[in-house]
Amino acid sequence: MEALQCGPVTLVGHGLGAMVAAEVALRQPALVRRLVLCAGGPGLDAQAKQDWIAPRWQALQAVEGGQSMDLLAQALVPRFIGGGALPEGVRLAVHALSQVYPATYRRALQLLALFDRDAVAFRRLAMPTLLLVGAMDPCTPPAALQALSQVLPDARFQNLAHVGHWPQLEDPDGFDAALLAFLAERRRLH
Repeated sequence: MEALQCGPVTLVGHGLGAMVAAEVALRQPALVRRLVLCAGGPGLDAQAKQDWIAPRWQALQAVEGGQSMDLLAQALVPRFIGGGALPEGVRLAVHALSQVYPATYRRALQLLALFDRDAVAFRRLAMPTLLLVGAMDPCTPPAALQALSQVLPDARFQNLAHVGHWPQLEDPDGFDAALLAFLAERRRLH
């Protein structure tokens, strides 16, 4: 099978996926033309990691004790959404989380604690980067991404009001507008 060849891409990641996207950009910068980190990206300090991971471990233990991932999703998602979230988006977030296998979820929590990129590493990300966060996101506080925007050489910070951890689901119009504006801006400059 022949490998598909393509030029540099715009890489978009959410939550843990934002950490993966940042890692790809750090390891293979020639493959990434632009980077979008939504509700994730920077490593959290020890207390923030504990605050983020502890309720998820507790919920996961209940699942492994016989409850379903659906109950985990129903318990966790409402804690991390904003006051302006679209009900349809909240239902989709619950559905998506309920479909994750418990062992996969456990591994993701373990990996999150290991993501340890610091400001020195992030300074190497020279590609245009959009940092997009919900103003009410307790998982990735806006201040963390705003601080990261000060470290990155070519960063834009966008904070969506009344949104929590899932901007693309809670406010798809605001998310799309921010993403499209970023992409259009960069096209005009190149």
